[in-house]
Amino acid sequence: MRWHLVLLFILLFPHSVHGAFEFLDVGARPAAMGGAFCAVADDAHALHYNAAGMGQLQGRRASVSTCQYFGLAGPSMHNISLLQSASWGVLGLEVQRFGQDLYRETALGLSFGRSLLEALSLGISLRGLQLAISGYGSAQTFGLDLGFLAAMTPRFRWGVWVYNLNNGRLGRSRQEMPQVFIMGFAYRPDSKLLLSADLLLDIADCSVEKLARGAYPVELRLGQESRLWNPVALRLGLQTRPTRFSAGLGLEAGHLSLDYAYRSHQFLGGTHYVSLSWP
Repeated sequence: MRWHLVLLFILLFPHSVHGAFEFLDVGARPAAMGGAFCAVADDAHALHYNAAGMGQLQGRRASVSTCQYFGLAGPSMHNISLLQSASWGVLGLEVQRFGQDLYRETALGLSFGRSLLEALSLGISLRGLQLAISGYGSAQTFGLDLGFLAAMTPRFRWGVWVYNLNNGRLGRSRQEMPQVFIMGFAYRPDSKLLLSADLLLDIADCSVEKLARGAYPVELRLGQESRLWNPVALRLGLQTRPTRFSAGLGLEAGHLSLDYAYRSHQFLGGTHYVSLSWP
């Protein structure tokens, strides 16, 4: 069974040089928008994509998400995100599990976001990480993430999120984990349309040799959300490295939102995402 797992991860992350805790999409709404959520970050998924977005949220928010990759028995991703605002800022808690019985990644994150100015907010996340492989034991480390979000105009937002800023490593072998720099843009021309774009740079994969020959390890993500009629939202997205398309729907009922997304893969077929969020 282990060789099936190895093959799956090679196909899932064909450009990756890392073995654990890749920056994967969480939540049906961001996934449907191609993962271009760094500058959007306006719901409970801000904990994962840019904790600075929490600084502009009020009250209590929660989300439960799940996805089964490529319709297989494994691996799967499960995520719970909770946040609560206070006079001094917003606290968030994220619990995430990826994998299955043979290979399992577990992350427990504590995030803080605060609005410093009317148009600027900062965010930070500290994540405890555990990797467990059947027959080989487990290893633990921690990751530190940092970001900011600025409203350049009432319709245009710019965000930056650095994933694994501390360059955390796993186990006695000091296995390298991904370090990702994300710059995002969000534009809302009117109340019914939202456009977003993210650029992801894999810092650890950015060697001098690659830069010298112009091989920049940059991934592009594009997203769109439109509300043709309330309470239904239609979402579309695109990712590169490799090229993947996504689409999804959101349905609001009172204080609850039910979201669904489907993402294609050029080799392995589609992945289904489902989320339930409040409010």
